[in-house]
Amino acid sequence: MTPAEFKVVRESLGLTHKWVAQQIGNSERTVKNWEDHITPPADAADFLENLESEQASQVEQYVRACQDARDPALSTYRVDADVPESFPYPASWHRAVVALVAKEIPGLEITYAK
Repeated sequence: MTPAEFKVVRESLGLTHKWVAQQIGNSERTVKNWEDHITPPADAADFLENLESEQASQVEQYVRACQDARDPALSTYRVDADVPESFPYPASWHRAVVALVAKEIPGLEITYAK
């Protein structure tokens, strides 16, 4: 994975440098370097690719659930503090998922989880 690919994937997943760094045990500066000019190590690239697959699965699941709904709707998280402790990703990741679902489901109503 090239530095540019790493950055594009991270951003498309809605993830910050800080979150990625914390998950893989590196500094934010290291993650930024991987995006600027240093080829990321295979384990970091694999980590993002796995998250990309997880995101695609989640989008597919939500699309299936919304396709047959008369009034399709999804809730998402406004900030990380709203995310249940059992959910492994930040609010921004979930918002990115919902944005992809909205592209597939015309008229999708998006609200914040309560």
